[in-house]
Amino acid sequence: MKLPPCLTRRLLCATCDKTALDRKVLHLCRCFREVNKCLSSCPCRKPPHDKKCKK
Repeated sequence: MKLPPCLTRRLLCATCDKTALDRKVLHLCRCFREVNKCLSSCPCRKPPHDKKCKK
């Protein structure tokens, strides 16, 4: 049984969009990693303090 052309077009669009979306997400992840790296190595930031309970 053959699928209707409108359904095959929609399936093709859905799979094509998914790969493009995956590429965009990977690119964003890389950008966030780079920003995080830059922020963590910034000398103007104070190091986090360990807050321990003193008894």
